[in-house]
Amino acid sequence: MILVKYNTIKMDIFTKDIQEFIDNNYCKDSNNLKEIYNQLYEIYDVKTDSEKYVIDKNIIYYLTEKNKSDTIYEERRNKLNNLKKLKLPDQRTPEWYALRKKILNKNICYDCKTEIKGKPWITLSCDEGDFFVYCCSYKCSKYLGKYMGGSYWDKIVNKEDFNEPRPVMPNFKHKDITCDFERDKILKELEYEEKLDELVEKQYDYSTDEFISDDY
Repeated sequence: MILVKYNTIKMDIFTKDIQEFIDNNYCKDSNNLKEIYNQLYEIYDVKTDSEKYVIDKNIIYYLTEKNKSDTIYEERRNKLNNLKKLKLPDQRTPEWYALRKKILNKNICYDCKTEIKGKPWITLSCDEGDFFVYCCSYKCSKYLGKYMGGSYWDKIVNKEDFNEPRPVMPNFKHKDITCDFERDKILKELEYEEKLDELVEKQYDYSTDEFISDDY
C-alpha cells in the first residue's frame, strides 16, 4: 500500500482516509467515479495541481489493487463452486483409485511442470505402478535423486534408453572464489555445464530414435 501524506493549509491527505472514503461511497455498478473525484477535491479543498495529483494517484492505485483483489476472489469462488458441483466417487473405492491414477499419471515434468509431448526423458514407476514421475529432459532430471530420496534406478521404466555410455561430469575441486571474484572462471564452468547438458540430450535423442526405428 502506498502511504502518501501531503501537507495542505486546510488538512492533511492520508491514503487510508481516501481508501475508507472510496469503500464507503464508490459503487462500481452506478459508475460514480467522477463524483468520487469531485467529492474528494472538495473535502480536501484542492487548489493546486500537486494536491490534485496526490488525490488522483491514491484513487487510481487503490481502485487498481481493489479490482485485482476482487478478480482473484471471484476466480477462486467460481473454482470452489465448480469443485462442489463435481460428482466424485467415495474415497478408497475402486472408482476413486482409478480416477486418482488417471490424474497422477498425466505426463507433467516434475521439475519444470510443463506437459510432456511425446516420450519423456525418464519415467519412474512409484508405489508399485500406482503413479509415475516424469522428466522432460536431462537438465530437469539432475536433482531427481533428492526428489526421490535416494537411488531410483529400480523405479526407471525406460531403462533401455540409458544402456549407452553417458558423459560424466568431472569432480571439480575449487578454491574459495567468493573473495577474489573469478568471474571468467565461473562463466566457463557454467558454459561447460550447459554444453554437457546439450551433449547428453543429443545423445539421448539419437539413441531414442535408433531404438524406435528398430521397433518398426
